[in-house]
Amino acid sequence: MKHKLATKCSLLSVVSSLLFCSAAVVAETVNDSNTINNADYSLKIITNDHSSAEPIHVNEVSSVDYTGGQTKKAFNRSVALNDGGVVWVTKDPAKLTPKLNVTGPTSVTIHEGAFVSPMSFTLSTNYAHYIDHWVLTVYNEVDEDFTIPLAEFKGNELAIDQVVKWDGKTDNNKALQSGDRLVYVLRAVGKNGHIDETNTRAVALKSYYKNQVDEPVVLSGSNALESNLRLQTIPVYGSTVRVSGRDIVEGNKISINGNPMTVSERKFVTETILPEGQHQFAVNITDNAQQQYTKNLDVKLNGQYLFMVGLADITAGENDVNGNLETLSDGDDTLEGDIFINGRLAFYLKGKVKGKYLITAQMDTDTAPIDEIFDDIHKKDPESVFRRLDPEKYYPVYGDDSTLIDDTDSQGKLFVRVDWDKSKVLWGNFNTGFTGTELSSFNRSLYGAKINHKSTKVTSRGDNRTDITAFASETQSAFRHNQFLGTGGSLYYLKDKDIVDGSEKIWIEVRENENSERAIETVALVEGQDYQIDDYQGRIILNRPLVQVVKQANSSLIKDNALDGNQMFLMVDYEYVPSDFESDNASYGARGKAWLTDSIAIGGTVVHESRDTNDYNHQGIDLTIQKAKGTYIKGEYAKSESNQTLGSFLSSDGGLNFSPFSSNASEIGTDTEGVAYSVEARANLKDYS
Repeated sequence: MKHKLATKCSLLSVVSSLLFCSAAVVAETVNDSNTINNADYSLKIITNDHSSAEPIHVNEVSSVDYTGGQTKKAFNRSVALNDGGVVWVTKDPAKLTPKLNVTGPTSVTIHEGAFVSPMSFTLSTNYAHYIDHWVLTVYNEVDEDFTIPLAEFKGNELAIDQVVKWDGKTDNNKALQSGDRLVYVLRAVGKNGHIDETNTRAVALKSYYKNQVDEPVVLSGSNALESNLRLQTIPVYGSTVRVSGRDIVEGNKISINGNPMTVSERKFVTETILPEGQHQFAVNITDNAQQQYTKNLDVKLNGQYLFMVGLADITAGENDVNGNLETLSDGDDTLEGDIFINGRLAFYLKGKVKGKYLITAQMDTDTAPIDEIFDDIHKKDPESVFRRLDPEKYYPVYGDDSTLIDDTDSQGKLFVRVDWDKSKVLWGNFNTGFTGTELSSFNRSLYGAKINHKSTKVTSRGDNRTDITAFASETQSAFRHNQFLGTGGSLYYLKDKDIVDGSEKIWIEVRENENSERAIETVALVEGQDYQIDDYQGRIILNRPLVQVVKQANSSLIKDNALDGNQMFLMVDYEYVPSDFESDNASYGARGKAWLTDSIAIGGTVVHESRDTNDYNHQGIDLTIQKAKGTYIKGEYAKSESNQTLGSFLSSDGGLNFSPFSSNASEIGTDTEGVAYSVEARANLKDYS
């Protein structure tokens, strides 16, 4: 194929020869009992034919059993209801998201120390199979360390939307009073003693007035189960199984294994996590004529799953340029008359191995000469900044139930992550997560390798017996810390621009007084929920002023003013790339903590960061002795060389002006070694009563 191009600006002729080949494949392998093949695997080619999205009715069909040569009855993955509608079951081995929740009214009317009407709690979970028993406990809000329960409810089974009623009688026969606030928490105990716990919820006790009518309380149902987990240590394996129904006739009542379903707009859905093996769901239907009948759904789980989508491009060609004074582009080898071959390889993979190890991987080499596409595969992509300006990054909203999820966070060409139990190994973007100590904190967002191993054995309080984290990274950015004195506004400018996407950590500190750096309250902020950030311009916009955030997070009945005379600061840690930054230096570190007994833990931290001058080194050790919740002694020893940050800055006008400062143990000095000690003790006297 030859082309000639002539322009009025210059005499130019181009002779081109191109050969382009592109291949794409979408493959999904699952173990499917209704697929007839020796290996029990199937290859599905996905097309644009939307008719395949309809549920397939499989009822009482037979398939060939190659092991015995006889037919066997297939599972019922879908059933048609007698008067219309369909119910079917699907499985997702790659999705395991444990959910545990307890809800109740926000207020209860009290009269003469007792409830006017019983209070109802609704308990919900999607992994009841792994729970041995549960405990629902109610405390008075003044009991901050939860040492004196007012009431306690226990059970061995946890059904969907299980209701627990409380008449207001306390275990210690102490009468409740109007104006008090109660808090309640749900704890689930696994078969091996692991403990899961929800966040606390509060309920206010209000006075009774004659002819008062309480507003009805609407509690969340199983179809909208939210996860309120604060602590999750129970091992969960297997697959997520979803039972769905649609086109349900108005007035029909449906229950799955005895659990009533909430039908909305003639549809319902419920999810549960189940281990490997064969499982059956009894679908009980009560029609408008009050006639009952039951149909069964079957599912077989074996933990084998693989999904992959890939693209491979190869372009071969030859160009010949003549008749011009200068080449079109300096250094463009494709214009020198030689044959060039460019290629690109991209794929996304998610799979499960042995029913336990979940693998997520992604790679995109971008277009380059075929012998160079894997060069610098382990390094950060220098063109990642331009993707932030690419309008194709923002996907359209289709108006259906689809959810877009990006589970391959990487600034480079490669991302690999392996999850098992509570542990993980990854190559990509990560947070070092060295927190929980006063002197050895190292909480940065980097690109490289990280491993986090947590023991499946836990203490009586739910802490992992051992927790070890190690990371290594070729430094791609520098760390910066900014502090902003609360101005009353919602707009703050960072000291730097071109912030590494997703590296910011933002929280609010309320400090004791003007001359003290002691933080008496801290509130972590969440992107989207509490603030919006423009990484390219280094600009933060809060959804609410700082005072409102602190007031809502730490509500109190008695305050002289909004801050009780204290000062409020917006704290921001982030990564950025200085103009003269050398990005070939290495950073690595490790943090480990082990509970020798249920009461004694020892931990250690080691961090090194290579720099052009003044390498950063840090070593620390800490010891924790805990008698009970709220009663402990923690001691730390740390030694540092140089500063953790390239500079910390304070602004009192929202970022228009900054001044440097040094205020914590991680910034001991740049020329000398620094040693710091810290001892923290807290005693809850109620433990000794």
